[in-house]
Amino acid sequence: MSDLPINAVLAARIRAARKALGISQSEVGRRMGWAPEVASSKINRYENERHLPNFETAQELAELLGVPLAALCTGDDRVAEVNGHLEKMSAAKLDAVLRLCREISGPRESSDIQRRLGVINAKSEQDE
Repeated sequence: MSDLPINAVLAARIRAARKALGISQSEVGRRMGWAPEVASSKINRYENERHLPNFETAQELAELLGVPLAALCTGDDRVAEVNGHLEKMSAAKLDAVLRLCREISGPRESSDIQRRLGVINAKSEQDE
């Protein structure tokens, strides 16, 4: 899926998450609070790449479908799965995973990632 454009990735992930829940496009739209006459067609347009939801709508869809927004947006199935696991972890487990990621990446790459993401108060492995 990683070679697909973002709209195709988002469409496929929304469709897969909805089907995994066993609910119709109309039901998703109803739960989103949309009028019944447009509920199904809006989701259909997202799932068929005819329209991209704005950020707020994508976040609401992710919450409703029970998946992290980041997982809906990545073309790499491994990254999507990792995001799913991360969202369910306690703070202590997240800290452990983050330490492992920093260890694997090394101090230079970790610092670069933190800088690009605007991470504040991040401790590198050297500080701990």
